[in-house]
Amino acid sequence: MPVQAPAQPLAQAQMEDDEDRRLSEAIDRARVSTVSLEYNSGEPSGMRRVATGVVFTQGGDVISVRVEPREGRDRESIVARDSFGHEHPARFVAADPETGLTLLKVEAKDIRPIRPTARAALLGAAVFLIGHPYDLGQSVSVGNIAGLNRRVKYGPRTLGGLIHVQVALHPGDSGALLADRKGGWLGLIRGGLATPDAKDDNNLGFAIPAPDALWVAEQLLTHRKVDRAYLGVRFGKGSSDPGAAVSRVVPGSPAEKAGLLEGDRIVRLDAWPIRNRDDLTDRLDRIAANTEVTLEYARGPAIDHVIVRTTSRPSYSDPAPKPAPATSAAAPPPGP
Repeated sequence: MPVQAPAQPLAQAQMEDDEDRRLSEAIDRARVSTVSLEYNSGEPSGMRRVATGVVFTQGGDVISVRVEPREGRDRESIVARDSFGHEHPARFVAADPETGLTLLKVEAKDIRPIRPTARAALLGAAVFLIGHPYDLGQSVSVGNIAGLNRRVKYGPRTLGGLIHVQVALHPGDSGALLADRKGGWLGLIRGGLATPDAKDDNNLGFAIPAPDALWVAEQLLTHRKVDRAYLGVRFGKGSSDPGAAVSRVVPGSPAEKAGLLEGDRIVRLDAWPIRNRDDLTDRLDRIAANTEVTLEYARGPAIDHVIVRTTSRPSYSDPAPKPAPATSAAAPPPGP
């Protein structure tokens, strides 16, 4: 009598096949929203650089990271390649120096926009990345979310709220699309941190969450710049008490006009609790200038709130605000 094979391995194999098929379908959906970007950065060697971009509007608006062509014709000579390998003209529109995010326009019919997933990023969840390593063509890497709300210094500022992803990164993966296993857009790869013995590649990647990247992109699309909210407060060393402890209020700032004082602890901004000064800075990074916000603050044992109309944040190239006459200390760099 023939021996029948156990049903369990067959059922397990079928489940794995179904899972692989669903992942493949998710990747195919995300690929058409991803383009490679080749441009002339003006390097002495004459080599052109490559990055990755994510399409976020039906009209071909693309968000990427640090695509920095030279002024003039080089900004009109960017080449975009879609998931089919077809080349399309692209042009530089605007960039945000604080995040490194860059807005471009691609003229193509074989691309479609992607929107952020409604599902929150989960620690340990499986993800995939679509990039263009070494300009070899569109490539997929699989990894997992290793951390949430990371803070990493890129350029002039420390960026907060980043997704830490454990996945191999290579030159050309800047701006790569990060998605969950269902193809939902989670974020845009800002960059990585190399291990001490690494040269070009690393697997410590950090992504700007999709809603944050999209907010910057929409600001660039509408205003050609990102005009962030500014309160005019400075912070001292952290304390065990929750909130952002104010060590100084900039004269003439929205904070001074609203009556905030040294020693106040800001504990809430609109609907968001503020645990420390990083929370406040990160939240203001996502609010446009000239917006009214409600601050809840602690002054001694009392809790109060005030409505503040923010102004434009001084840039890092602007002179720092002068200190109050009562102090001789040098003013710190522009803050929130």
